[in-house]
Order: sequence, then C-alpha cells, then structure tokens
Amino acid sequence: MKKNNYPLLLSKIYIALIVFIWVLPNYGSIDVIGAQWFHLGILNLIGLLLVWKTWSKEYLQNIFSNKVVLLFFAFFLWGISSYFYAENQVEVLIESSRIFSLFILLITLFYLIRRFSISFNYLAFLFSVSLIIEIIFVLSLTYLDQGTLFGIQRQKMSLGIASNINITAYSILYKIPFIFYFFPKVKATLLKLIIVFSIAAAFFTVFSLGTRSGILTSFIIMVLVVIFSTLTKDKINGLKQALIAIIIPLLFVFGISELSSKKTNSTSITNRLATVSIANVQEDQSIDERLSNYSKSLNNFKSHPLFGMGLGNWKINSIPFSMGKKSSYVVPYHVHNDFIQYLAELGLVGFALYFTFFLVVFSFLLRFFRKKNIPFEQFTALFLFACVYFMDANFNFPYARVIIQVNLFIIIAFILSKGSLNDASIEFTKGKTLFYLLILTTPILIYSQHRVLKSYIEQKKLMTDFNTSNVSGDIDEILSYESTYPNISISTLPLKSLKAGYLLEGSTEDLQKAVKIAKKGIQDNPYISYSQVLLTRIYAKLGMLDSAKYYAKQAYYNIPTVELHVAAYLPFVKIEKDTLELRKMKKALLNSNSKYIWNQYVNTVLSLKDSLNSVDKELLQVASSLFPDYAYIKNINLMKEFSKAELIKAQKISNKAERLFKQKNYSQAAILYGDAYKIIPNESAYLENQARSYMYDKKYEKAIGLFKALVENHNDFSGLPEYYMSAMYYTLGNQAQCCRVLAVSIKKGYNPAKSLYEKTCIN
Repeated sequence: MKKNNYPLLLSKIYIALIVFIWVLPNYGSIDVIGAQWFHLGILNLIGLLLVWKTWSKEYLQNIFSNKVVLLFFAFFLWGISSYFYAENQVEVLIESSRIFSLFILLITLFYLIRRFSISFNYLAFLFSVSLIIEIIFVLSLTYLDQGTLFGIQRQKMSLGIASNINITAYSILYKIPFIFYFFPKVKATLLKLIIVFSIAAAFFTVFSLGTRSGILTSFIIMVLVVIFSTLTKDKINGLKQALIAIIIPLLFVFGISELSSKKTNSTSITNRLATVSIANVQEDQSIDERLSNYSKSLNNFKSHPLFGMGLGNWKINSIPFSMGKKSSYVVPYHVHNDFIQYLAELGLVGFALYFTFFLVVFSFLLRFFRKKNIPFEQFTALFLFACVYFMDANFNFPYARVIIQVNLFIIIAFILSKGSLNDASIEFTKGKTLFYLLILTTPILIYSQHRVLKSYIEQKKLMTDFNTSNVSGDIDEILSYESTYPNISISTLPLKSLKAGYLLEGSTEDLQKAVKIAKKGIQDNPYISYSQVLLTRIYAKLGMLDSAKYYAKQAYYNIPTVELHVAAYLPFVKIEKDTLELRKMKKALLNSNSKYIWNQYVNTVLSLKDSLNSVDKELLQVASSLFPDYAYIKNINLMKEFSKAELIKAQKISNKAERLFKQKNYSQAAILYGDAYKIIPNESAYLENQARSYMYDKKYEKAIGLFKALVENHNDFSGLPEYYMSAMYYTLGNQAQCCRVLAVSIKKGYNPAKSLYEKTCIN
C-alpha cells in the first residue's frame, strides 16, 4: 500500500470504530451510555490526532467557519451558561461535556470525510453491516431465551445493543435506507437476496419490539420509498425495486406478525397502533405519561421562557409532576421529545439554536441535491434517515444515546463535506489555535466522562442494595464512591444519601455522620425526598423524634403517593392520634393506587377511632373498588358499620368458641359462634364456623340450614358448603339430594367434590 493511502485507511478505520462504538466493553456500568461516552472521548482524541497528522489549514478553517458548526458551538455555549442558574449545576457540566464531545466529533468527521473524500458507499456499507449484526444480535438472543421468534410479548424480546427496546428499534430503522441504497446497485442475485432478507428481518425485529412510533415509521419509510421511486428517470424500474426490497418484505412481515400474534394471543401490531389515539390516553399509561411530560414541560417553559431550568435539569425539576401518582421512585429521565426537552431546559434561545441547527443541515442537503453534489439515490437515503430521526426525536430521546448520535453526526458531516471550500460564512485566521484548544480540551472531557463511568459502575451496587433493602459491604469503600460528579443516580436519587444509608446500623458517631451526608443529598435533589426519609430513620435511631417527624412530614407532603414516604410519616400520626392530619391525607390517598398505602391508612384509622364516620366509610368503599380481590380491605369494608367495641366483643366470643371447638365441645362452640354472628352479621366466618360446629355435633339439619344461609346471604362461591351438605345428606340417607348438591359444588370448582361424586353418585 502506498504511504499516501495510509491517512485514508486510518480515516476509514476511525469512522468504522465510531459506527461500532457499541461493541466496546461496558465495564459493568449500570447504563451503557456511561462507557460509550467515555469511549467517544477517547476516539475523539484519536480523531483529533489524525487530523493533526494530516493537517490542512484550508480545510480546517473552512470547517470552523461553517454555519452548522458555528450553530452547534453556540448551542453548547448557551447550554453551559445555564450553569449559573440551574438547580443542579453538576448535571449542566456533565451534559455540556457530552455536547462538546459531539462538537469535536463533528469537526473531526467533517474534516476527515472531506479531506479524504470518504465515499457514501463506504458509509452506507458500515451502516448495512451494523444493521445485519444488530438484527442477528436481537433475534438470536431472543430465540435462545424464548425458543421461538413468533408471537412473543415485546417485554420478552432482547433489548439489543442499546439495552432499550425503543432505542434498539430506531437504531435498526436508521440503517434500512442505506442497505436499500445498495439493492439496485448490486447485480449478483445472492447479494440481492441478502439485502431483501435483511430488510425483512429488520422490519420483523422492529415489529416484534413493538415500538408504536417505530412501527409507524416503518410504514412511513415504505410510503416515502414509493414516492421517491416515482421521481426516478425509470419509474417502472424504480417502483419494481421498491416493491421487491421494501413493500413486499414489510407487508409479508406484517402478515406473519399478525397471524402469529393471533395464534399465541399476544398483542398484534394493529392493536399496538390502535392504542395511539386520544381516546386511549387514559387507558395507556405510556401515552398518558408522555403527554403529561409534554404539557408540564411547556408549562415550565412559559414560566422561564428565555433561560429555561438549566441543561440536564429536567429530570430533577419534573419530579413534582411526574411522580404525582407513583408509589416508588420511578422518575422519567427524559421528556421523550428532544425539542420540547431543550425548550424546557434552555428556553427559547436554546431551542432556537438546536432546531435551527437541524434546519440548516436540512437546507444544505436540499441545496447540494439541487446542485447535484449529492446524487438522487444518496439523497433518498439521507432524506429517509432525516425522517426517521425526526420521528425518533419527537417520540424518544436520541440526543442522550451515543449509538444514535454518532450515526447522526456521521451523516451531518457527510452532507457538509459536499459543500465548496468557498462556502465559509465567517473567515477564521486562527484555525490552528482553535484546533489546539480542542486537543487540549479533550483530556478534560475524557476525565469528566471517566468520572461519570466510574460512578455508573459503582451505582450498580448502590442501586441493587437500595432496591433489595440489603445495604451491606465495606463501609470505607462505599463512602469513597463518587457522589460529587455526578451527584445523583440514574434514577435521580442523591448519591450522598444512598451512601449514608450504609451507616444506619452503625454507632452514634456513624449516625451523626450520616445526618451530615444526607443533608447534603437534599441540596443535590430536593424534590425526590429520599434524603428526608433517610433522615427520619436516622433521627429516630438517635431518639430525636421531633426532627424525625419534621423530615417524615416533609417527605410525605413533597410526594405523598410514594410508599416509603407514607411508611415514614404515618407512625407519627398514629402515635400522636392526629385524626385531623388523617383527614388532610385523604386527598393524596385518593390519588394512590398502592395497596400498601391504603392498607397502612386503613390500619391507622382503625387504631385511632372507635367508630368510623361517613368520610372513613366512603374511603373504605373506594378501597374496596380499587382492590376487589384484596380480602383484608374487603372484610374491613363489610365491617365498617360496626364500632370497635362491637368488633372486639365479637372477636372475644369467637376466640372462646374456637377454644371450645378444639376441645370438641361442639354444641357450646356453635352457640358462641352464633352469638358472635348476631353482633357482626356481616362476618361470614362466624356463620360458617357455627355450621361446622353443628355438623361435628351431628346436628345435621341445623348445620345444613346454616350452610344454605352462608351460600345465600354471603354469596359463597367456593363450593365447600355444598360439599359439606352433600356429606350430611348422604349420612341422612338422602342420596338424590346429596348428588344434586355435589354437582353444584363441582360446578363451582371445588375439586374434592369430584371424587365423592364418583363414589356416591356413579353406579
């Protein structure tokens, strides 16, 4: 190979590494993006050194003066300036470092693709190979796990290279236009078959992953391909290519998916798409949450129209509205719309810079196509890519995913490389100085990304221990974990407070140390309130109940639907017998779907009151409707008309009857169970036990009458009363009635009745 060809080869290898960045190790990080941003930092340094080695002042100065480059740099500057007003300044720095990494990537790719004329065919080839590998990765892992590829619920599909169903679906969709690009170009039948099969497998994977916007985007790709086919010089041939490579594979896969879903009773594609409607908003939690995120983000923008809440701070500031009905710490990290998220975080200026960045790139694509700098086939693939990204950015969060962003910036760099060297809008005379500043900045970015990666690795243990409530390990090692940069976990829990939790079982000195650490955690994220719950537990252990109650109440009123918060605060309400506070808690209780919270509330009410008022009875009725299969709530609801004194009296009589029953004094036990039932006629157990007592006392007529009353008055569907009655009818010599009652018991699903029926009723 000639020496002059080495820079071209190295550039191609570098771009291949960028495309396949997801292949690099994860290091046990709690989120794959931790390792991928770190790897991108290292690859950026390699890319800059490659640019330095192949230095061209003319090329580089043209890049530094490009409108798109300047717009993205302005976006970065506006984002990092939010450090001065954001609630969590560390998150601003982390997100800014990621944006600047993308800026360096853009500079590097723009230079290398233009400098060495990296062809579209090469880039399309990389995307096509990546597509095939991704499909194999998802389908093979799914098959090995499930034993089939058909009729699988989306939750059981492999998460793919992104460890996220939605991102994996779009990662595949981005690459379909590029493998389709090769279909009319290759002549070999085998290669055409490989392309068609790959496209079919790609659509099948997207449909199986079940991402609604992804499925919709698949059909948009098909429609656009048909439209572009009609714009070619040879329309007939263009439509033929579209039919063979896109339309038939997509419709075939659609049909197969629909048939397999019907056979396996799994959710079909049409059913998934049918849920995307206003009518289904309330029933579909995913749509409901996204629309709520959009609405609240826009409301927040109205409150801070110019500056927003600060880069990376949406996940924190969204907690007051996003956690409104959740019983645990499940915080939506993203708005699921990049444009709305940046509008909320960076205000109108930040949004304008971000949106204009894409708008100018698209205008360049159209201009270079009109100038014939980009051939029609390439323009089609690039336009389809842009449409997929538009859909993704409006329904997901591609801005946060490295594997999506590297693809995007490769495409942008290629589009910009088609411009003339005379396209500069601003003349830079210090291009080399700026370039060296980029090289000097890159190690700082790598350091930033390494610290985040280190934290992500440590968070694997912290979050596992938190979720399992099993905090154990070397305290000194855990206290040395990163909690400053970043200072919140991937679920926004303050890392300082997670660490402080390991000191709960320590000495008084350890507890006092934990107090100081947890209070710092409040500053990192004042909205999540886990730090307040932790302080409640610490102060309770220190015997400082007033302080414990203060933080418990603060946590509860911040987010009253979280089970941890209720568990922390209700004991204080119970100890102080504060019925007025219980009434105040009613509103939040009605927003909760947590069985645990309702259970704790009801128990507290019962412990504080001798009899229930109308408000209490209404709440019990609501609870019974919310949890129809929860026996405890159901029984309490049945008993709500009785006073505590009556319930206690009946229970005492029942306990005495139980002791007599065990002593085989069945006649006296029956009388006492009857007395308890007279006090609480809603308690079916008293009536059943009275009937059983008479049955064991061989007073069959009385027992049968009581069992009939149990079935009629208490809607007993167990089949057990009929089983008992049949045995007594048989003993009394009434075989016909025995068999009739046994048949009813069998119909109700009481299995022991079957064997008795075979013995007594079948000759």
